[in-house]
This record gives sequence, C-alpha cells and structure tokens, in this order.
Amino acid sequence: MAPSQRLAIGVWILWSQQKIQMDGSVLASQWLRAVVVGISVKSLLHINLFNVTVNSQPFPIGVETLTQFFEPTLLQNILFDEFNSVRDFVSPLAVRYPDLQAVRQSILQNIPSTLPTQEVGAFKDELTKAVDVVEALEKGFRFLGQSSFRRIFP
Repeated sequence: MAPSQRLAIGVWILWSQQKIQMDGSVLASQWLRAVVVGISVKSLLHINLFNVTVNSQPFPIGVETLTQFFEPTLLQNILFDEFNSVRDFVSPLAVRYPDLQAVRQSILQNIPSTLPTQEVGAFKDELTKAVDVVEALEKGFRFLGQSSFRRIFP
C-alpha cells in the first residue's frame, strides 16, 4: 500500500472515530465530504519537513517527496489493473463474436461522425493493426467507451 493511501486511510479512520470534525451544511453530502478529505490529504502531502541545499539552491523535502519514490510502481499497477479489467470485460465477447472482420466492421460503423477526422483516422489505423478479436475489441472499447461498446456488442 502506497504511503498516500495509508495517509488517506488514517484520515478516514480519525474522521470515522470523530477525532476529526467537519462542520457545515455543505458537508451533508458524502461526495462533498470525500472532496474535503481529498483536499485535506493533498494539503498534508505538501508539508515540507526540511530543506536540502544543492548547488546553493534549496530543495524542499517533505511527505510528497517521499511518496514520489513509490509513484512509478503505483502507476504501473494502475496500468496493469486497467489492462486486466478491459481484458476481462472483452474476453467473453470475443467468444461470442469470433470473426475479426465483422468485429472491425461493427466498430467502424459506430464511430460518431462528429469526431475529428485525424482522431478517427488514427483509430482506424490502430484497429487495422489488431491481429485478433480480443485486441480489436480492446481498442474499440477504449476508443468508443463503455456505453457505445455495450450497444454495439450486447
């Protein structure tokens, strides 16, 4: 678990045990409380603990600096989670729609005409490079979004 996640969990625990109080009628909504907690955690990350001087330039070291050591791993985990989620979503569809050409055609016929031609052209090029149905479905899902995709491939 990343340090920023631990900090957020710590703030949530303190708030749930009523050690931290939030007042105001605006905070009646769960969503607004989540925003306030998020902003609070972000401000806690910006606290500088000390400065290090490098070539006569002060460089602040704080909680945020320490969390940057974990950022590459966190971003990689997010990419893996997204990839696995998309793959899990399209894999059953690949069994129902095994014809690559038919899948490509269905996706291409459902591209909105209001999109910029350069964007559509780049997507069409990427779609033609798909070597199997799963890859074509993944590209279509990422480009068109979930609601369009569910309409095309029910």
